[in-house]
Parts: sequence; C-alpha cells; structure tokens
Amino acid sequence: MGFATGPKILIDAINGHVSDLLRGYLTIAEHDDQTAVQSLQTSTLTQILAYSILKSWGYDGFQKHCNGVAQLYRQKRDTFELALEMHLTGLAVWVKPEAGMFFW
Repeated sequence: MGFATGPKILIDAINGHVSDLLRGYLTIAEHDDQTAVQSLQTSTLTQILAYSILKSWGYDGFQKHCNGVAQLYRQKRDTFELALEMHLTGLAVWVKPEAGMFFW
C-alpha cells in the first residue's frame, strides 16, 4: 500500500506498467477494471490494518519504526560489505550504497 505523486507523464508511465503486467491474463474489460483496482484501490483489510497501526503508533512511533528499519538495513549493508571485502577484494568492484543495502 502506498502512493505516488509527480508529473502526469510519470504517473501515466506507472499506470502503463501496471497495465502491461496484467495484459495477456485478462479480457479487455477485466484488464481495464483490474488496472484501476491495482493502482487506485487497495484492499479494505490492508487499509484498516495500516490505519490501525499508524493510529496506535502516532507520528513519533512511525518515525521510530522507520529509524529502526533504516538501522537494520544499515547493519545488514555493513555486514555484507565486510564479506565482500574479505572474499572479493581484487576480484570484483562494488559501490557502497548510501541508502538501502544492495550492492551493485
């Protein structure tokens, strides 16, 4: 569950991607309905759960959760970097991510 905002061309591209993923699996009528459902309407249960969690956490609780997740990813990233240095120095090159934990 989430949202996207931005220039019309970007939002159209996102909707087009969802539409492309569904093409071939649905009839034309189902395809048009499902594209709207996938990009505009999340499950009621998902909405209730998210609302309940965010209401009980409040803004500070949500920030605390986000900071905790960021710390967990930072630790995983740093551990993986140590493994790369130990086993692949001289054999491969990589860039330490500034955000997230995935090396390329």
